[in-house]
Amino acid sequence: MCEHLFRGKRVSDFKWVYGVPVKDGDSTRMLPADMEDWGDRIRIPAPKVHPETVGEFTGLTDKNGKKIFEGDRVKITEVYHGSYGSSDDTTVYEAVVEKRSYVNTFDTFVFINNKKRVVKCISNDATSYSFEHIGNIHEVAE
Repeated sequence: MCEHLFRGKRVSDFKWVYGVPVKDGDSTRMLPADMEDWGDRIRIPAPKVHPETVGEFTGLTDKNGKKIFEGDRVKITEVYHGSYGSSDDTTVYEAVVEKRSYVNTFDTFVFINNKKRVVKCISNDATSYSFEHIGNIHEVAE
């Protein structure tokens, strides 16, 4: 089961906040994801976030256990393990996670690499993937 978690950059200080985005008039707010009592919404801390920075958790984690969200920059390492044995060829490239979808019950992810869309079926047993989180499209590269 996929965890429905989002994050966005807070308007006040441009720091990440996590939860569930909701429209509030002309602004977007991030409600806590673990809210149980929706009856007392007036006292709920729901910071305003920049809507263009909101991204959903993909269900993927990188090699260090860090959650990967839409809009994250990742370094992807692919190693083929097919019926003819493993390949010594390892493909490494950087890409941005654009979205997640389901095709025939497989997790399918769309990455953008050099302005090209690349679709990867991560549940494919023939190829193993390793991810390393290297940033986000809304962060300034150092």
